[in-house]
Amino acid sequence: MVTLATVGYGDITPRGQSARLVTILQILYSFIFLTAAATALTNHLRTELRRHESPHRPE
Repeated sequence: MVTLATVGYGDITPRGQSARLVTILQILYSFIFLTAAATALTNHLRTELRRHESPHRPE
């Protein structure tokens, strides 16, 4: 899990099974949060790009 998340192997490591479980849950939460943020940003940028590319119709 640590290798996949690229959080590194530092001097501070969780000890005990419950601490490891909490650490894994925090890493998974970070993945979910970053994925959601990247998706929201991508959707926003696509919407703005489409708005600027669409021909303006005079009213």
